Amino acid sequence: MTKSATPLNPWLRRWHNYRSRSEWFIRWLGLPCFEGPPGLILIQIDGLSRSQLEHALARHKMPFLKRLLGRGYCLHHHYSGLPATTPACQGQLFYGVPQAVPAFSFRDFDTGEMVRMYEPGPAKAVEARLRQSSHTPLLTGGSAYVDNFTGGAAEVHFCPAAIGWGPPLRGAPGWIVGLFVLFHL
Repeated sequence: MTKSATPLNPWLRRWHNYRSRSEWFIRWLGLPCFEGPPGLILIQIDGLSRSQLEHALARHKMPFLKRLLGRGYCLHHHYSGLPATTPACQGQLFYGVPQAVPAFSFRDFDTGEMVRMYEPGPAKAVEARLRQSSHTPLLTGGSAYVDNFTGGAAEVHFCPAAIGWGPPLRGAPGWIVGLFVLFHL
């Protein structure tokens, strides 16, 4: 999805951020606020075809995405390639390497062990191999949330290749972590 620019966007964004619980947590954690131009947002929904997505939007089954489209974001086609698995698709999107893995789980030729891409060790090893490609990772300087790979992102959360809470939550007082969990259930 991409967003078209209008003169009201900066003001609407400021008002939305003022009301946003995510923005309140950013302030409480003492994190810097981003004031630059909007970037790229990729929303990946595993196993959802374009026709099924459009059908769900027409039947009001995906209100969040419907609101994004109403705010000027656009849908774009993407061919996932083969194998059509999350790690293979993200390897191609983030690093420009097609067929990064043969499947979501597979037998490693070097060790003979069964590898599952939701495990941190194998995800880190595959990502290290992907980083050796000549391409600059797509998410360099950006953020990655709940992806198999980091894609070069500076801010990474809940990705097997970089599993952990991340510096902001590790250094936060316990009551803020408790509120964060409570408000995001």
